[in-house]
Amino acid sequence: MSKVFIGTSLTIGSILQGLAMSLFLFPHAIPSGGAAGIAILFEHVFSIKYELTLWTFNLLLLTIAYRWIGWFSVVKTFYSVTVTSITIGLMSSLSLGPLSSVYMDMFLGALIFGVGVSLLFISGASSGGIAIIVHVLHKQINVMPGKLLFLFNSTIFLSLAISIDWLILLYALITQFISAKIIDLFYKLFHYYILDGQVAVSK
Repeated sequence: MSKVFIGTSLTIGSILQGLAMSLFLFPHAIPSGGAAGIAILFEHVFSIKYELTLWTFNLLLLTIAYRWIGWFSVVKTFYSVTVTSITIGLMSSLSLGPLSSVYMDMFLGALIFGVGVSLLFISGASSGGIAIIVHVLHKQINVMPGKLLFLFNSTIFLSLAISIDWLILLYALITQFISAKIIDLFYKLFHYYILDGQVAVSK
């Protein structure tokens, strides 16, 4: 993949991720993941802006985890987190409020978020957050990453449900399910139509 393709995928993916959170999910206090859940919780309890919590939290994690995930991955993930945070800040300043019903916004938010994260994965970055902790712990204590991710996210989602509304737990799980399906779909399509095609051409 060319540097232009990687840079474009990183930027578009980060903007889509930020739009999904700020326009569709955050107005209903729906977390797209663990880090977003912490941002919503901090905004609700301490009135700290979403983008500030997300950016600071990810910067701290990346600073600690660079030795395990490598500098190149750190730089790309930090770039994506920064662009996502800027997008959230710009959109949140408009104070648009919920655009539609919670179910419509949840579906559109999960869909757009899934596409955005797919582009980040394709370009070799991640959405950051809890995934960074899981990556490091998986290497250190050899526990399956899926179990760790479920444990961390469930704890955060449960805290949100207790603090704000129990329905958030259901919304968060549905959002995770939809976005995960979109990520898997785009990942398979990318490998089938682009990477496999490049290999065929090179042969």
